Amino acid sequence: MRRSVDGDGARVTPLECLVLSMPETGPCRHAPWPMPGRRNDLDVVPRGGSSRARRAHDARGVSSPRQAGAHPTGRRRPGARRVVEAPLGEMSPRRGRSTGAGSGGPRHAAGVSRQGSRPKPAHLRRARQAPYPRRRHGRGKMAKATSRLAIRPIHPCVGALVEGVDLAQPLDQPTFRAIFEAFQEYSVLVFREQRLTDEQQMAFSERFGPLETTISSLGRENHLHPNLVDLSNLDPEHGGRLMDWTDRRMVYQSGNQLWHSDSSFKPVPALASLLSAREVPPLGGETEFASMRYAYATLSEETRRPRAGEVVVHSILYSRSTIARGLFDAERERQLPPVRQALVRANPVNGRQSIFVGSHAWYIEGMPAGESRRLLDDLLAHTTRSACVYQHRWQPCDLVMWDNRCVLHRGRPWDAARHRRVMRRTTVAGEGPTADPPFARRTPAWEGIIPEGVGV
Repeated sequence: MRRSVDGDGARVTPLECLVLSMPETGPCRHAPWPMPGRRNDLDVVPRGGSSRARRAHDARGVSSPRQAGAHPTGRRRPGARRVVEAPLGEMSPRRGRSTGAGSGGPRHAAGVSRQGSRPKPAHLRRARQAPYPRRRHGRGKMAKATSRLAIRPIHPCVGALVEGVDLAQPLDQPTFRAIFEAFQEYSVLVFREQRLTDEQQMAFSERFGPLETTISSLGRENHLHPNLVDLSNLDPEHGGRLMDWTDRRMVYQSGNQLWHSDSSFKPVPALASLLSAREVPPLGGETEFASMRYAYATLSEETRRPRAGEVVVHSILYSRSTIARGLFDAERERQLPPVRQALVRANPVNGRQSIFVGSHAWYIEGMPAGESRRLLDDLLAHTTRSACVYQHRWQPCDLVMWDNRCVLHRGRPWDAARHRRVMRRTTVAGEGPTADPPFARRTPAWEGIIPEGVGV
């Protein structure tokens, strides 16, 4: 892979198009601002199999404290562990790729720490040699180039707007490679005006890897392809009538309004999710995103250091029990045992680390229950500070994809009794467990939540 050197000697990845100033009419709820040290108004035209490297922006998408605004931490509860933020000014820009979030210097050998002594866990060593999947988009059709591709950051912590591409058409390899690299860099990608069929959405999603099959609950997904999730308030069993929030199926769906990472309750958590807006309400129904990578980078060293190697038990039976009981039948409950996930994860392509929390995160192994709950709550609050959240206001035909390895998201409520909201989600399967063994062992905390006979 070609790499270029910019004027100050920093090596940059071949991210093919970084337009670094947002138009005033852009989708971000925050006012646009210039990013220091970045070049503006860059774009790319895919040309056969070659591409020209452009100067990359700050690795975390982080502006200075003056631009990003204050990051309130709020008051701590009595007895809570203190989660300390590192000042933004202490986060130096990345110079090339690194093995940790925000760290500089040359890449180290896989599985070896900077001290050269302790091997890293396996989930921190999965760096792919050829990171660009070569599946053809279009299922056998000849791939063709798109027009001009432009990628613009939309928030200082997470997200980019991708323009100049029609995802309903097959993409050539240089175009897909630019999108793939932007996904690794920005974690959330927004595509406007994408009039996709279910088949076209699945075809584009499969460029990133095999798709998950959805879990069934309360009969919501049975009428769709098993690789699609229906997130709507239309009742397919009664002619598409509107369902309000009192319907048990909508009660289950209200769990999506908790901060979460898709499929973190599975032994192999999801890599990516792609959500297509087919119909949107006039008010409400937004989706919010927060970067767990940015959260990890802004923890103080004293808070961050002890987290390496810790394991968290995740369970959808636990997270849904905080809303209502009886949302799964007995057969489905047996198929959803609690699983173990690493508290700190690394992107296998670029090595950048993130914490891994959310509503499915139940307790930290080996820690007293109360202390564990307080720490997880504090880490979640640190991750989802209002200044660090990108809120996406949906327009019809938007497609948004996000990296479940390092991004939390949640839906926002709307008047479901009056307005239709129809969304389709595809989920790209992950590459392997983050902890070994992947399944948790029963503890007294499971009583009343996890039925007997479920789990190990």
